[in-house]
Formats: sequence, C-alpha cells, structure tokens
Amino acid sequence: MNYKNFILLLSFLLVVSACKKDSPSEKIPPKEGADAYTPLIGRWQLIKITDSNNKGKERNLSNCRRHSSITFLEGRKAREVRYHLALSEGESADRGEGTCKHSNEIFDVAITATNTLQLIGTETETYSYTLKDKQLQLVLTATLPNGDSVSSTFFYQKDYTYNPAKELVGTWYVHHWWIDGLYNYDEDFARGQCKTKEKIVFTETDITIYQYDIGSEGCKETIYQGSYKVSENQAKIIVSSKKNGFVGNTIFDLENGNLHIYGNRSGHALETIYRKDKKYEDYF
Repeated sequence: MNYKNFILLLSFLLVVSACKKDSPSEKIPPKEGADAYTPLIGRWQLIKITDSNNKGKERNLSNCRRHSSITFLEGRKAREVRYHLALSEGESADRGEGTCKHSNEIFDVAITATNTLQLIGTETETYSYTLKDKQLQLVLTATLPNGDSVSSTFFYQKDYTYNPAKELVGTWYVHHWWIDGLYNYDEDFARGQCKTKEKIVFTETDITIYQYDIGSEGCKETIYQGSYKVSENQAKIIVSSKKNGFVGNTIFDLENGNLHIYGNRSGHALETIYRKDKKYEDYF
C-alpha cells in the first residue's frame, strides 16, 4: 500500500469513528412500571379497611388482625403476612376468646398500568393503588352477580409496626361511652362535671385507673393500681391488683387513636372510649 492510499484509508476510518460517536446510542426501554415499583419497596403495616357497600365505614378489626402487613421486596416480589383471630367451637370474640394466628404468602408483583398493581400467587389479585408519602392505599374491586361493583380499600403505613403494648403507654382521657351500642352518653358525662375526670394511665408495666362518681358528698374519686399485660391473642388487658393481688381482665380495642374498653353495666354492654387528647375541662 503506497503512502497516498494509506492516508485515504486512515481518513476514512477517522470519519466513520466520528460518525459513531456523534450518533445517539440506542436506548433500552425500561421495564414496564420500573420507576413506579421502587417507591413501594419496604414494609407496610395495615392500618384499616373500609368497604364501599358499608358506605365507606371502617371495618371492625381485631387487635390481632391489625398486625397484618405487606412487604415489597427487590426483584418484584411481595411477602404478605395475614393475621386473624381463630375461634374454636364455643369461643366468642366478644368475650375476648380465640387464638391469634397468621399465615405468609409470597407473590410476584406486576404493575400493569398506571396505578394498577397485581399480586400473583395462588390466585391473582388486581388492585388500583395510590401512594403518597408513607401512606399506601390498595383498592380491590369485585363485580356482583347483579352487575354492581363493590370495593374494599386497604390502608397501609410505611415504617410503622403495630404493637398494642407500646401504644397503650400514656394517659387516656374518657371521651364518651355507649350502652348496648345504641345511645351516646355524652350528656351524662357533662352533668355535674364529675365523670369527665376519668382517665387511665399506662406505663410499660403498670396501670392506674381513675374513676369518679357523684355521691352525697359530691364527686368521689376511686383509684385502682396494678400491673398489667396484653393477652397472647391481643384481645384483653390482664390486670393484677397491687392492693390484694386480684387478677382480672378487660376486653379492649385500639384503633385510629381510640382506646375502647368493654364491660358490663347493670346487665348492659358498656363500651367506654378513651383518647389521649382531653375532651373535657376539670372544673374542680
């Protein structure tokens, strides 16, 4: 090859090389839903469930059921832990009976369209979803035989672990009560400004109950002190009196900042609701 031909060949190769550098490289399209999946990764604690056929009201969940969670993993996998209160023959959740059990299932996850998510396991469940900050809502819709659609919305919170024993710690002020689930006794609390002072104080191990009643000498205070623990099935607070060692229990629920204590008053079902924010002012 003479010198002239060599120069021509070298010039040609340089031009080809420059053209390759100037041309945009071929982009590989991202996997469908790739950007949408990343914010889901992590553990999500079940907070509540609402149902459209119940006017969107919150479903009554046991303390056991509230331990349920779903964790989205790397590799488009999800692990769901479902808790439920299992009742044997003759047992009743209203009496705080039953055994808290759980099951685990691993799903493949597919984001098939904007805000549509599939959990593919033994069966395929398709949800529409919304994600904002650390709040996740999964909406499961079903069609009834008559053609009507009903939906259930599952609310989850990230970086939160439900633990009733820890959530009890603090001061709970009486808010209102119900008798047989039919009548709100707010007026009875306001009358005399006595029972409005009632409260329960929990530490990690101890409980102090402040109760008030109007008698001939005015508003009388009674204080109960003891140690406590939450039952294994998460349904009862078991209290041991510091005065005489008597052991008793009460059925309770924790939901949406409310502490529900269930008992009996003159043969009627009593439900007292407490909150950590104080509703009534002390007048004496």
